[in-house]
Amino acid sequence: MSEGEDIKVKHGNPFTSAFKGTLGKGCGCVTLIFLAIIGLVVISSGGKSSKEVTSPKKVEDGKQESSPEVVKEEKKKEVTIFKIGEEIDAGDYFITVKGARKSSGTIVPKAGNTYLLVDVLVENKTDEEKAVSSMLSSSVKDEEGVKYTITIGADNKGSLDGKLLPNDKLRGEVTFEVPKEATGFKYYFETGVFGGETVVVDLGI
Repeated sequence: MSEGEDIKVKHGNPFTSAFKGTLGKGCGCVTLIFLAIIGLVVISSGGKSSKEVTSPKKVEDGKQESSPEVVKEEKKKEVTIFKIGEEIDAGDYFITVKGARKSSGTIVPKAGNTYLLVDVLVENKTDEEKAVSSMLSSSVKDEEGVKYTITIGADNKGSLDGKLLPNDKLRGEVTFEVPKEATGFKYYFETGVFGGETVVVDLGI
C-alpha cells in the first residue's frame, strides 16, 4: 500500500464521520424527547383518574333531612296536666289527687303565709314492696314557677309516708306553706328519686 492510501484508511472521510456522529447524537436526543412525552402523558392520565375518584359528591337527600332541630323535636316529651279526681297510671303506681285545701294550721305560719294541703292516694301496681316518702316525692309550684316543699304544722289528715305492700294503697295529705296571694298551684309527684315518672296535677287553687 502507498503512503497516501494509509492516510485515507486511518482518517477516513471527515464529513462522513461528522454526519455519523451527529446522527447518533440526534437519535439519542429524539429518543429521550419521545420517552419524556410518553411519561408526561402517563402522569397526566393518572392525575385525571385520581381526580375523578376523589371528586366531591352530592350528599344524599336522606342525610340532608337529618338536623339537630328534627332530632330534638323527636326526643321532646309532652307533659300531661291532670285534674283532681283523675286516676293516673304512673309506672309502678296509680296516683290520684283527691282534693286540695288551705288551712291556718295548728302552728301559725309566717305572716302573709298559709298552709296548702293536698290529699293524695297512691296504689302499688307491682308484686313487690314499695316505699313512699312525701318529702322526696311531693312538691308544688305556683303560677310564677316558685317551688314549695313539704312542711309541718298544718292539721293534715293521714300521712303519705310508709311502705306499700303489693297492690296496697296509701292515702294522706301533704302540707306546704305558701303565700296567701299565690295562685295557680300544681302538684308534682315523682315516682323515683333517680328517674321515673313525674305526675303533674292542676289543683285549681
